[in-house]
Amino acid sequence: MHPSENSAPTTTSVKREYRVPKRFSLAEGLAMLTLFGVLFNGLYFLGAPRSFFLFFGVLGMVICLVQMRFSAAPRAASMVTGMVLFVAWDIIAHGSFSEGVLLPISTRYIAFYIIATVLGAGLGYGVGTVAAGVFLVSDRITARLLSMLDDRESRLRRGHAGSNPWDHAETQDPESTEEEEGRQRK
Repeated sequence: MHPSENSAPTTTSVKREYRVPKRFSLAEGLAMLTLFGVLFNGLYFLGAPRSFFLFFGVLGMVICLVQMRFSAAPRAASMVTGMVLFVAWDIIAHGSFSEGVLLPISTRYIAFYIIATVLGAGLGYGVGTVAAGVFLVSDRITARLLSMLDDRESRLRRGHAGSNPWDHAETQDPESTEEEEGRQRK
């Protein structure tokens, strides 16, 4: 048997794929809300029609939900969602429905829908990547803040407060500080 067969993967060979998790914190929810706020402000300043706001809002939310549901293949799920929504949105927005009945699609639209499918896949991939990126950044910031908090707590337990003069006051026993102040007053 070759040594590489049935061996545990090394850290360099494992590629972590970020996606929208099934459960997330309030901070990550606020980050997504901020992302939508930036997106909508950008659309507003570009003078985009209101239907663009609705399309990108729906696309972002549906891609987040799809990535939660199909977490094994988040990129493919985002691309399929983008393809379907882009084509469906075009059919609905450009009046391919007449009194609730789908009108026949002529051959000139077939090429357009093929191109729209490819563009929708790219758009879905991009939106999915941005959504997953929000959670990647949130994970990194949370890990960094927790490690800083753990370092600070361990320094305080050891009595090494660091160079900050305010840290030293936190390591003293509050009762001994009061006793020393009382002695100094007498």
